[in-house]
Amino acid sequence: AFANVHQYNIQSLSLSADSETFLSLDDLQVFWWHLEAQDTTKATKLADLKPESGQPDILLTAAAFHPQHGSLFLVSNSNGVCEVGDLRDPPCRRKREYKISFQIKPDLHNSAVHSDHNDILSAISAASFMGKDFVVTRDYISLKMWDMRNPTHPVATCPVMDYLAPTLDFLYDKDYIFDRFPLAVDDQSLTVATGLYAGTVAVWRPGREPAGGSHPRGVRSGTYGTPSHPQQLLFDEVEFFCANEASKVPDEYGACNAVANGYTSLDDVVKRIVIDTASDDDEPATECSTSHEPLDGEYNTSDEPVYPRMRSQAHADRVTNVAISQGGDRVAFTTNDHLFSFARR
Repeated sequence: AFANVHQYNIQSLSLSADSETFLSLDDLQVFWWHLEAQDTTKATKLADLKPESGQPDILLTAAAFHPQHGSLFLVSNSNGVCEVGDLRDPPCRRKREYKISFQIKPDLHNSAVHSDHNDILSAISAASFMGKDFVVTRDYISLKMWDMRNPTHPVATCPVMDYLAPTLDFLYDKDYIFDRFPLAVDDQSLTVATGLYAGTVAVWRPGREPAGGSHPRGVRSGTYGTPSHPQQLLFDEVEFFCANEASKVPDEYGACNAVANGYTSLDDVVKRIVIDTASDDDEPATECSTSHEPLDGEYNTSDEPVYPRMRSQAHADRVTNVAISQGGDRVAFTTNDHLFSFARR
């Protein structure tokens, strides 16, 4: 057992491309382990944000190895920064020098901007390499793809939750704006999957042009192009999957709810998550609900401000983990108390 090193809950694990070492990350530290080490209670510390006193201002959110190069790794944090390091740089140096750094700049890179919440909206909750040259990050509102050869700006942005922009004050009051969402990448098909609210996942294929130049129902376009090469456009397809109990079929492993047809549209996703100002109803989402117990309390009490808000059931059914198979043809995810698996068409 690899033990007695982390002082906080482990948030992220990543195996190196050569399968000899792995990374472990908690909120403040990153450690590098060797699988065949004789002393499994000792690891090399790659990052440490523990303050000498008081509460930390920045939290670590993800650590991952490059899928092809065993020495390259990334670390992301709640300050909107993702850095790529090289283990060939002395790992025991007091302050690590990262070769590549990406930083989300709210006014330039975010599709939703709020003067009071920009720092929170820029926090990276998950990050991963994609292929040889790219990194994908997940913040509260969107997915962003970065090119390690030109890290000054994202080369593509997929706003998977920008419809929540009118509800940001409500989300802040409820602390929901601090929720983290998982990210999974398949390097073979260059497909990205991420979790949303209301038992829903979004699957993004940056770089793939839609057949016929149009997007079918349930598929959404992102933002394309690079400032340095505006003539080179990047296309994407975004598919939304919903944990619809009505379409549940027996799974061959008997371990989860396998959904035969979970495709849904963006409009339906929004209806299951957001309540507009004219509505007083906060009933559980019908088609995508994965929980059967009602949530205590209502959001539309008389002493609260009246602004767009989120359905209580949508938050209860937030996706907590996501995985994608090699080749990208199957997606699995968990909510609070359910596990689902989708076969993509």
